[in-house]
Amino acid sequence: FGRLLGHDNFVWAIDISAESNRVVSAGLDGTVLAWDLTTGEAIDATYAHGTAPVTLGFSSNGEVIAIVDEAGRIHLLDPADLHPAGEPGQPSIAGTSLRFFDDDTIVVLGSAQGVFEVWDIETSESVGFIDFEPIDGLWAVDISPDGTSIAGGTDTGDVAIWDVATGDLRTGPTALHDGIIYSVAWSPDSSTVATTSLDRSLGLTDGATGEPMPLLSGHEEGVLWVDWSPDGSRLVSTGFDGTVRLWNAADGSPFGDALRAHTNSTSMVTWADDDDVIVSASDDLSIMVWDVEPAEAVTGTFDTGVGIREIEWAGESFWAADDS
Repeated sequence: FGRLLGHDNFVWAIDISAESNRVVSAGLDGTVLAWDLTTGEAIDATYAHGTAPVTLGFSSNGEVIAIVDEAGRIHLLDPADLHPAGEPGQPSIAGTSLRFFDDDTIVVLGSAQGVFEVWDIETSESVGFIDFEPIDGLWAVDISPDGTSIAGGTDTGDVAIWDVATGDLRTGPTALHDGIIYSVAWSPDSSTVATTSLDRSLGLTDGATGEPMPLLSGHEEGVLWVDWSPDGSRLVSTGFDGTVRLWNAADGSPFGDALRAHTNSTSMVTWADDDDVIVSASDDLSIMVWDVEPAEAVTGTFDTGVGIREIEWAGESFWAADDS
């Protein structure tokens, strides 16, 4: 569809729902815009929340969009017309991540301080907190896909895992990396936690026992981002060295050679739905589409002219949120 324009400032977040046939973006101009996923046509509606967004996400059934802004408010929107479901709610925490649970009836909001609040979608009210044992220096968190666990990485390279039901620290903090942990990602089956760090390595930690596996080395500079293949058999990572690297999840061995085409830091990467294609975005203002097998093949390069904040795959195409 080409570039989709409409925001007057950086596009900060984007999400896609095949169920609602919508692409939704939130910008630093304080607005939310939507497009038809099939045609790329803009929906004749704008929701103005008045301040910068922090995170957004669709419910699994595609019927609700949840947005958290920098004032800590949560906005619930209808994806058909961006009509709000009542007044914005005001959780007690400044949420930096969110995930829907319990058949899309609640949202769990997570903060970088390790505090998690449960928000009822129907009443738009808080129904309590998940009271976690605190740890120092928590930097990145992720909620497991099955909703039972939360993993966190610290600014000193430690990994911790909490039990959602009790809030107890199940494992850790366990020393793993020699530098700040930039990102944390659970495997699709909620069995393993992947981490990336300034120390140029990736970490894999058993989600049940907290036992770390040997670090995955290969990046020449700090590792920024990691994503799991949809079937959980492989990982892909990006880093300051501008490379995209593939790994076998079973034993941590490299899957092919490093993919080298970007000329600056590779900030993010995502898998296609069929495990065979990945898309990377770089500070060199380009997006690249790669065939996984053979790993060295590049099927497309897109010069954006602007930095990319986020990438989402949808069916046979991808969408990117940029800095314009």
